[in-house]
Amino acid sequence: MEYIYIDSNVWNFLYENDIDLKKEFPENNYELRIVGEQILENRAISHDPTLEKYIANRIELWEIKIDRIFGFFNNHHSTEDQRVGGYEDGRYIGQDEKALILSYKGRVGDTKRKSGLYRNEADLSLAARSVHSIVLTLDTKGPLKWAKQQGLLIVDLTDFCQEQCTLKAYVERKC
Repeated sequence: MEYIYIDSNVWNFLYENDIDLKKEFPENNYELRIVGEQILENRAISHDPTLEKYIANRIELWEIKIDRIFGFFNNHHSTEDQRVGGYEDGRYIGQDEKALILSYKGRVGDTKRKSGLYRNEADLSLAARSVHSIVLTLDTKGPLKWAKQQGLLIVDLTDFCQEQCTLKAYVERKC
């Protein structure tokens, strides 16, 4: 099973180009995912109601899983702003993911934004997943750019052209 993570900035792209990720990446070979930090991030992003409905519908329709790292309650964050999952909701982090997070951690902002996250926090979480999984993004800065420069599995969709190939073919060529 191969995991494909969807960056928050990709939703508009999927909507505007009418791309069905479940058809592109069938569930017998792929599992679509987002990271827990994106739930916090999306609270603060002002979407139009049509896009919000599209995202909620696709998360359910495509059976997108929320991937949370196992951890314990952090008193520095409210209950709603917890980044990690507990015994029933989190998975253990791999050593390579942990190393990536620790190597970039000093470049994450130190002031919380209205989402409850620090600058680049959700992107760093996605970058860590790129050690073992594909991350679809339109982001060309910060942790995702850095992970791509390290040769990790970051697929920048900026140059994707639907008329030239399928999204799956494009992703396979980039990985």
